Amino acid sequence: MWYRICFNPDLDIMGCDTQIKNLHGDALEFKDRIKEVTFRHHLTFDKILNYVELKSKAKFTDILWEYSLQGRALFISEKARMILEDYKLLNAAFYPTIVKKGSQSRNYYCIRLSGDISHRVDYRKSEFMWYKSEQDIDYPLVFCDAAEMLNKKKDVGSIDSIRALNCTLKIVL
Repeated sequence: MWYRICFNPDLDIMGCDTQIKNLHGDALEFKDRIKEVTFRHHLTFDKILNYVELKSKAKFTDILWEYSLQGRALFISEKARMILEDYKLLNAAFYPTIVKKGSQSRNYYCIRLSGDISHRVDYRKSEFMWYKSEQDIDYPLVFCDAAEMLNKKKDVGSIDSIRALNCTLKIVL
């Protein structure tokens, strides 16, 4: 069975480009501590992440992306958490989170995935973008496998970047 996972920053869906305005209290402490762990491990953190503040134009969506977490975690709704738990997708830890926008407050979860899932990626069906800084453009790429992508990342260097645009994963249920 195949699933397509993609990030869609459509303003009609999200309300604004980046939804998170600030992290406060325990959510800010979590952000600082998550940098200490590797991608193969979870963070031991027993507090409720109180709280994450949305921008005024942002909407409560099932997935909230926070750029300052640098891809180490993201915020998901109860509905998204239930889907991931029901289907036992990936090695995930869920940290209860309170997300606020003005006087509204909703329960979310910060999800942290750990471990290597590269063996589940179908590189031929996934799309990647190479940001060429000298030209200020994104160039589409497709790879046959992880080794080809890693070799290209070495060629690209530290100034430019390669990122997944649409990633197709094989999940066995």
